[in-house]
Amino acid sequence: MANLEAMRTFQRHWTSYCAEERTLARLCTQLPLDISGLGARERRLPPFAVSTAAVYDRRALAGALGPDGAHLGYRVDEGIQWNWWLAYDAWRAVIDERSLLDERAACIAELAAVATDTQRALDGDEELARDRSTLRDYAAADAEERSELARMNEQRKKFVEPYEQDEARRAPWIAHPWRRLKLWFFKSFRMRDELDKIDQKIADIQAKLDVRERKIGELGDAVAARTALLEEPFAPQRKRSLEAILSTERELLSLLDHDLAARDETYEQGSVLAESFEDGLAHANEREWALLGRWMTEYAAHLPEEIVHARNMVESELVWLEGYAPYGKRYWPLTDQVVAAMEEGRADTSDLALKLVQGSS
Repeated sequence: MANLEAMRTFQRHWTSYCAEERTLARLCTQLPLDISGLGARERRLPPFAVSTAAVYDRRALAGALGPDGAHLGYRVDEGIQWNWWLAYDAWRAVIDERSLLDERAACIAELAAVATDTQRALDGDEELARDRSTLRDYAAADAEERSELARMNEQRKKFVEPYEQDEARRAPWIAHPWRRLKLWFFKSFRMRDELDKIDQKIADIQAKLDVRERKIGELGDAVAARTALLEEPFAPQRKRSLEAILSTERELLSLLDHDLAARDETYEQGSVLAESFEDGLAHANEREWALLGRWMTEYAAHLPEEIVHARNMVESELVWLEGYAPYGKRYWPLTDQVVAAMEEGRADTSDLALKLVQGSS
């Protein structure tokens, strides 16, 4: 049986024992990571990304546990948790990176939602739909007639070419005026009618194209104006989303730049800030992976002594608890409730408080 002051002391030791036991459990189940198998592409991803190329170093943990490891009662397979190292202070920047990337993804989703709403407004406008349909029809007709124009020009070229070649092959001595006149009459009578027909078709097509080009320009301006009018209500939210994305990207790169400058002696501060967001982030992630590899090596090297220290702390607290326990070991987990009952004045001894706690449970 103990009074309130004694129970508070017991509570502090019980809390310390629980914390040290959790630390020991963590050390005995956290497998060091071997990232030597990561390729260049995977190293561009954030260090919290699950990678199949990274493997757990079971041999390092087994060596740290020593021959008595099996007697500690911890099952390593149940203790494996990817990213367990993020619980350490060294990786706070990576935790913040994940939060900022989630924030950026949310902003991108908002921007996509705005784009969807905008497109829905555009698709639902009858005037815009009609003008766009007409514009497509004009474009199709224009393409068809331009193809026809090209065909007619090619036909004209093929028709004229033999006469031009024939004239070029004539001997230089044909220089008499009457022969030139005869040749001109010959060509005129043979070509005039056919060329007139072809040229007329070409002129007709070109005239249609000129008229349609003007109509396409006018209708295109109308479509652009109508589109801008319909998009205007969504512009403020689109602008806010874009600004939020850019702001988050700048904040993220600044965070990683500061972290690398503090922890990586080979890093030149400001390097990632001088690159595009994608390249800067990939560059920073590559260096964070390299830091993680070195950190894991050091962690594995110090793991044996950390486990020994944690075991000693657990055993030390357990000895104290067993020596000063006011009640049986199976009731130790109720200590916080017992102390609370005594502090509230519902009991003045640990025995009475324990009975109250048991009665209310």
